[in-house]
Amino acid sequence: MVKRFSPEGTIYFLQLWGCEKKEFLVRESLLKELCLKADSLGFFNIMRADSQPALMSHRFNPGISVTALIGESSISLHTWPEFEYVDILLHTCSPIDLVALESFFLQELRPETYHGRVLTKVKDALKVRNVFKKPL
Repeated sequence: MVKRFSPEGTIYFLQLWGCEKKEFLVRESLLKELCLKADSLGFFNIMRADSQPALMSHRFNPGISVTALIGESSISLHTWPEFEYVDILLHTCSPIDLVALESFFLQELRPETYHGRVLTKVKDALKVRNVFKKPL
């Protein structure tokens, strides 16, 4: 008999449209720096290997994907510069202040509009909370 496992945690998906800071959409180094800044502010802990942050990136034409392995799980940022669009996906098993993290990304990328979705895994249930907002 297989022992049943019910993971708990949070999946946070943030979609940003009309990002004012367009340089973040095309420069891998800036997206990596954004992850490192969030790490230094204590939102999550990027893992290290040989003293280097566990950050991977890939350039598409013309977008970029950056993924960080964090102690809590992972965070990925994906850009579509031709649409001034970024999506951010965070998986975590630890408590993270999602309101503060969302504010951080909004301040850094300055979108015209955004949509956030929080999925909470609790035992056998999946709770979904949608947040649709326009920044001030």
